[in-house]
Amino acid sequence: MKKHTLIILILAFFSIAAFAQSDKPLIVVNGIAIDRNANFIDSIPVDQIDALKIYGATEAIEKYGEFLGSTGIIEIKTKPNEKGYIKIPKEFRLSYGNKKPIFLLNGKVTEYEKLNDTNANNLLSIEVNNSIDFVKKYGLQSINGLVCITSK
Repeated sequence: MKKHTLIILILAFFSIAAFAQSDKPLIVVNGIAIDRNANFIDSIPVDQIDALKIYGATEAIEKYGEFLGSTGIIEIKTKPNEKGYIKIPKEFRLSYGNKKPIFLLNGKVTEYEKLNDTNANNLLSIEVNNSIDFVKKYGLQSINGLVCITSK
């Protein structure tokens, strides 16, 4: 049992280390983190860019944590058009771990399976958020999204 636990910890360490190791800054478009190896930025027309902010490593680590901010961050906000904001296909989005979102039920992290115990008639609201802004509070898994459910 100890051997299996050690192997799992070693694999987790190397996956996190590989995730964090890159000399490229992280690019965030409209609050969504883009995979460092994706060439999505080339597809954004220059006239669609509303704001651009560049964070050095120190400022980026303070805002997004060590793993995401260690090489700096470039934040891009695009202008809305008649269809809303620019769409970012899933294959360009940064993901982490099992790629599942975090579920919050009345403000508390909840396992997806436990949501089946919630009566649908008692739901007040469901909000889905893909913003990178939740990483400091909920960890790297929140890169995959945050589903906030409020019940009576």
